[in-house]
Amino acid sequence: MIDKISEYSFINKIGEESTHLIKRKEIKNFPRKYIPDDLKLFLKNFKAEKGNIYVLNSALGSGEFWGTNSRGDRFPESGLIHRGSQWGYDTYNYYGSLFRHHINKDVLNSYGEVVLSSWDPELHRVLLVIKIPIEKKNEDIIQRINNDEPIETSMASKQPYDICSICGNISKRISDHCSHINNELLNIYPDG
Repeated sequence: MIDKISEYSFINKIGEESTHLIKRKEIKNFPRKYIPDDLKLFLKNFKAEKGNIYVLNSALGSGEFWGTNSRGDRFPESGLIHRGSQWGYDTYNYYGSLFRHHINKDVLNSYGEVVLSSWDPELHRVLLVIKIPIEKKNEDIIQRINNDEPIETSMASKQPYDICSICGNISKRISDHCSHINNELLNIYPDG
């Protein structure tokens, strides 16, 4: 497996904030009219546990719709829409936690947990509801969220292999990467 790290800015490609505070049964500053059914149901039954805040995060989009991320990774929609514990967006429900600086090997080092992972078919992306305990170690995160300040997010995943979009090389280990991935990541050739 190859470890992947994806970083996302506060404002996504369509000008929307990537992280929103959930208060009561509403998503603060969420500009979309469409909300996936499982997220609607979550909000309908939402009761915040005392001592926590909840945020909605746009975690990951399909490569066909959003293109590559800032590290040159592209996640096909067919791999994201799958439900189950082995692969796809539903894996956040099994394994998702909030970490800092990709120190993510031990769940005991987490700063929060994913309580819902949802597929947004309109915008071809994964939405996460993350519960963040109001604790000293999370003080800066909570303050920024409450002040509507930008929150940069990232996502880590394990992938069985990389496929080069230029030569088609499949590499199961970083040492198997072709020269395109090693030296030309994010370059756009004249032929597109």
